Amino acid sequence: MKHTIRLMALISLCFVLASCSFIGNVSLGSYCPDLVDDQSRMLQAGDSFFYRNRDISLTNRSASLSFRGFHGIETLYRLESDQGGKLTITTTSSVDTSHYKLVLVDVMREEVITLLQGSGNANRILNLKAGSYRIKTVGYDAAGTVSMTLSAGQGVTINTQSMR
Repeated sequence: MKHTIRLMALISLCFVLASCSFIGNVSLGSYCPDLVDDQSRMLQAGDSFFYRNRDISLTNRSASLSFRGFHGIETLYRLESDQGGKLTITTTSSVDTSHYKLVLVDVMREEVITLLQGSGNANRILNLKAGSYRIKTVGYDAAGTVSMTLSAGQGVTINTQSMR
């Protein structure tokens, strides 16, 4: 009986240690620092991301993000332009790495425009052609805060990506 209890305790301990190891070291194999420069991944329709901690406020005209341990690519906004129009994007970020970007993806033309990389401030006025666009956040082991305001001219529709 003592032998069975010891064996069960040992098996339980192994299980607990293996579980803690898995939880503490979430597989981030598909994420690497090169992700921030991988335009082919940014052009993909689907998102793949992981946050250790995240607080986000997202409306059709502004976004505020605070995060730690961000890995991956997440779509924040979907934009549609029937006949073209102006889009003004004002961003401020304070992040702990240069492995972080905000990008605008032109879906139809398969182009990626960097709006902001790392920490800093930017004010961009873009003349959008007719088509579909995405604003995405891209990072590798990034932590910090980002705020963004959007102002769209006539003919440009802004929609938030559903919150996950």
